[in-house]
Amino acid sequence: MDIKIATRGSKLALWQANDFASLISKHIPGAAPLIVPVMTDGDRIQDRPLHEVEGKTLFIKEVENALLAGKANVAVHCVKDYHPETPPEFRIAAYLPRESDRDLLVTNTPVSSLDELPDGAVVGTTSQRRIFFLKKRRPDLQIKMLRGNIDSRLRKLNAGDYDAIVLAQAGINRLGIDPGHFVVLDDDTMLPAVGQGALVVEVCTSNPEMADLLKQFNDTPTQVCVEAERALVSGLSANCKSAVGANCRFTDTGKITLCGHVGHPGTLEEMSDIRTGNADQAIELGKAMAAGFIARGAARLLDE
Repeated sequence: MDIKIATRGSKLALWQANDFASLISKHIPGAAPLIVPVMTDGDRIQDRPLHEVEGKTLFIKEVENALLAGKANVAVHCVKDYHPETPPEFRIAAYLPRESDRDLLVTNTPVSSLDELPDGAVVGTTSQRRIFFLKKRRPDLQIKMLRGNIDSRLRKLNAGDYDAIVLAQAGINRLGIDPGHFVVLDDDTMLPAVGQGALVVEVCTSNPEMADLLKQFNDTPTQVCVEAERALVSGLSANCKSAVGANCRFTDTGKITLCGHVGHPGTLEEMSDIRTGNADQAIELGKAMAAGFIARGAARLLDE
């Protein structure tokens, strides 16, 4: 059985697709997984922040087109790049086990916290969420656009173009990269992006047999937490122009706690909320948090 896995062509995306292919080979007798790299507009456009173009879905549009055209029958995406609501022509067959959802502050010289960066330090990122948290904690910092894959970002840091850059820990861990000097940013410093560190396996709705075959790889704890986070961002109608952070984690009692944050990178106005509920009500929990934010006037923070 041929299982063609469409993916972006970046080193990290290929690692993720190949890791999933190895699971298929191990657990589905007779399966022949094949990686189908796809160049996306998000990879081509490197001279502008994503919020100035079409947003993070630039990284998945061509991959999904490959599914619709029959060039592949499976796709692997980072949830951080995925739709807040799955389009009707697609379905999520599995949520793969989540890596770290944390951000790293990677620096040229050793520091123990964001507060130890020198006055006026140049920090590289284009994420509106990261920009908000950086400016809120350190208004003196100079934020400079940073695009490209992990390797190119680290090269720019090492070349002295930046004093520090912010990267997702998940990608560093998956590729086994030693970034040198870094600090893991806790929730009080920088709340993660929705779905950060998690991957989804996507198939066409018209291919239920493939979805049924691949559901064995679903990681329920990851699904529960990510669905709560996605319900929050969907309820807010947020996109990559928005400074929205969230994480959902299981408690010791088996319930889930969802932390959410909405901020405005310009005015630095913000709203936060924490809610706890049952795991089987994850989506409802995210929707309720979004409704609470909207009732408190979050729309003015989300509109640029």
